[in-house]
Amino acid sequence: MLARAGDPPKAEELIYPVFDKGTRDIAAAAIPGTFRLTGHYRQSGSDYYDWMKERGHKAPPRGRGDRHEYWRKVHPVFVVRSWCAVPTGDKSPAVPDDWDEEIPEEEKLTPAEQCV
Repeated sequence: MLARAGDPPKAEELIYPVFDKGTRDIAAAAIPGTFRLTGHYRQSGSDYYDWMKERGHKAPPRGRGDRHEYWRKVHPVFVVRSWCAVPTGDKSPAVPDDWDEEIPEEEKLTPAEQCV
């Protein structure tokens, strides 16, 4: 994570990505690998509930307990303008052996999404 000039470096345990209009969400790429993101940090952070809503997903109800306390924690938001991936070729244990044939075309990496 990069800091602005003059700011001390700060390690974050989690960064919430959001995708610029016209940028495909990385979650749509069903492939293990290393992803490189280009974009910028938003001035304000977000908690899990607001991040889920912003991404168009139904956020779980706010509640109590360890998980919910963590979900209320505000983390930095990174606005992704573009990204690319370097596939590792590894297969996730959750993906069947013939996973390459089962992934719909819209979930495969496009040539522009492959880092060169």
